[in-house]
Amino acid sequence: MVDVFISYSRMDKEPVARLARAIEDEGYDVWWDAELPPHQSYGDVITSKISEAKAAIVVWSADAAASEWVRAEADMARNQKKLVQTALGDIMPPLPFNQIQYADIGDWLGEDDHPSWRKVKASLADLCGRNGPDPTIASASEPAFAPPPPAPEPEPAEQEPIVYATPAPSSNGPLFAGLGFGAIALAAIAAFFLWPQSEAEDPALAGSSSAQQNEDVEIDTGEEPEPEANPPDIPENWILATVEDPDGHSNVRARPTTSSEIVGRAQVGEVFRARREPGNWWPVELSDGTTGYIARRLIRVKGTDEPAPAPTAAPPPQARRVQCTFDNTAFSYDGPCEFTTTGSDGDFTAISLDGPFFMNVSRIALDVTNPEQGVLTGFADDGSSEEIAVTRSTVDRACWEGPLLSFCAR
Repeated sequence: MVDVFISYSRMDKEPVARLARAIEDEGYDVWWDAELPPHQSYGDVITSKISEAKAAIVVWSADAAASEWVRAEADMARNQKKLVQTALGDIMPPLPFNQIQYADIGDWLGEDDHPSWRKVKASLADLCGRNGPDPTIASASEPAFAPPPPAPEPEPAEQEPIVYATPAPSSNGPLFAGLGFGAIALAAIAAFFLWPQSEAEDPALAGSSSAQQNEDVEIDTGEEPEPEANPPDIPENWILATVEDPDGHSNVRARPTTSSEIVGRAQVGEVFRARREPGNWWPVELSDGTTGYIARRLIRVKGTDEPAPAPTAAPPPQARRVQCTFDNTAFSYDGPCEFTTTGSDGDFTAISLDGPFFMNVSRIALDVTNPEQGVLTGFADDGSSEEIAVTRSTVDRACWEGPLLSFCAR
């Protein structure tokens, strides 16, 4: 039997070793890097050790969040109500673990009075039944709405400390004590606390020394805000979404076009954020922080088979009068034109107002296909068209240049 199981990425071995030593110094038996018996698989040993342990600490980092093993171990510990979350610096635990409070030990070097280390110790005391939790701090495994613990009875002055026998730990795990209250409290947590609170904001730290000295003084933890329809990390016009794609994943593009480079992939079943906006591409943010665009037709509202709602009609683009110039080896135009922006990445169309640009071509359109590159199309009165690959001028940003051709709009 072990008291504490530690799940981590091998890339974080040095800070995890410091954590393991500190936990052992507190009197707990720790399993975190033992050799595997040659006759057992890694998965079997991990499953056994987590089941045996009274508490399971997960040390989140960028590498740990990307590890399927760490996620699986954290999920198993959460289901068994023994999960204690820590993080090495500015790292947000991945979904759905970002809905549970965690202790940031990124700047902890082993000092006993570090606030995050005190939270870890309080969680271990709750789960392992040793010495009891510190009543002045919130444990790292408690939900953010956990009420402050009752003030301890003051001991008479100069009285010798009384040693009590340590009670046997409960097999049900005291991590979420008071399950009668849990159905309401956890619902509020899921809707309201996707981001961790600082210690100053944590209602569990709202007690004062004067309140502990006088049991008749009520500790004011503040009013609980009403739950919102969307959690704080889902701003207006954003939704939690998944993708439906026969390939098993959808590509995340750097820009809203299929010709743009691929910067990531959203796997089928993976939950991410998407912003509702007009157009056939929606901005997205994956759980690993990757941002880009996914085609709207592939996006589904999380928890349903409903496709992403059709975009509202965008207001028609407004044309403005500018000066356009066109030059090639045979024709030139320098006069007014009606210029309309047709895309967020620089697409436009220009209609000459003082004769054609060349021959019977009075309308020229640009389709930006890559940064600083595009296709210029001239539309003739008879319905024919001609396409020419162009690049943006490095001398004049209002101009696009092709083989023996230039077009400018100012």
